[in-house]
Amino acid sequence: MVYQGDRGRYFYAAVPQTETRHQRMAQERATRKRGNLLVFAAFLLTCLGIGLAANIGLFYWNSERGGQQLLQQASQEIESGSAASLAACEGRAQLPNPLGILTAPTIGLRAPVVQGTSDAQLDDAVGHETASALPARQGTSVLAAHDVTWFTDIDNLSNGQMLDYQNACATYQFRVFSHSVVTAGTPVYAARGIPQLVLVTCWPTDALFLTSKRYVVYASLARTISNVRAAPQAGTIPSGSLTVPAPASLVAQAADQGLPLGVLRFTGTPAATWQESPAPIQVESSALSEFRVALLSVEQGNQGDWATVTDTGGAPWPGISPLTSAQIAHFNQGVSLTVNANGSTTTTVGISTVIALSGGSAPGVYNLSMTETNANGTLVVTGWQLSVA
Repeated sequence: MVYQGDRGRYFYAAVPQTETRHQRMAQERATRKRGNLLVFAAFLLTCLGIGLAANIGLFYWNSERGGQQLLQQASQEIESGSAASLAACEGRAQLPNPLGILTAPTIGLRAPVVQGTSDAQLDDAVGHETASALPARQGTSVLAAHDVTWFTDIDNLSNGQMLDYQNACATYQFRVFSHSVVTAGTPVYAARGIPQLVLVTCWPTDALFLTSKRYVVYASLARTISNVRAAPQAGTIPSGSLTVPAPASLVAQAADQGLPLGVLRFTGTPAATWQESPAPIQVESSALSEFRVALLSVEQGNQGDWATVTDTGGAPWPGISPLTSAQIAHFNQGVSLTVNANGSTTTTVGISTVIALSGGSAPGVYNLSMTETNANGTLVVTGWQLSVA
């Protein structure tokens, strides 16, 4: 609309619109339609949320039920100690399913371990990566699980805490020594010497989606306890347990002394069934315990304890004096063992390493070797050599 002002100027103004009944009704219908769409969208999202929650709940229910069934089955195999179960865990027969039970008391973990790491296995259990060593065998064993099920709390494991892997033959106790967060696909390298256990899950451990990071826990074998409830025929399970003739307090103190491990070798004529059984691990454990006790007794200048583990009546071997009243600052080389066996009997164990000494009469770097002899089931130190490296 155009109108003339008081000074002859022209101005433009909007023409007022008269809203018809038809337009009002159309606008109301559009508003109702938008409202209905929002309500429908909200309803749809709610249904999707309920469906997602239902699927998650169903997954947990199935996982719990399947896992408990596998736990019951594994427990029965361990309790029965049948010939078939013993042969399987010794590696002389087809692997059982489940393989065993993994326990971590500090985080309330008790899970069945099965062979394989596909969804079919991980939905119900902890899966063993088939390309890695079997748990408690020489090398590194990799165990994987979903973060929101069995391994949801493994990030709460502290260094020094224990993990137990149990099968019909024995309980293998692993001590946690390291943690890391890595990118998915990062390789896990095989350990040399003492068996290791590696636990792997998604990071963060409470993620309900696929992540690009993995949380990894490393543990090394600290002790092997034969399954006394198993009742095999005589000779079915080769034994490698050897007595360390030292006071229990000193053995316990020595057990706290960590050692970097090298390699384990065999000489002589060891029987295949013995070499592939838990016996060599037991020999290794006993020999390393004796080694630690001998080192402590020399470092502390305790002639009485030295006498209990050696065949010298307490007299030191020539060249041992640099270690007396000194301290091992660090190991420059892993501790390696050479087990000489005849059939299923260990005759001697040779131990070698390189140490750096501080304090004492002659600090420096030394080659250290020790020979331990099986004297009717008791280990005795029968040789010792300490030479400048």
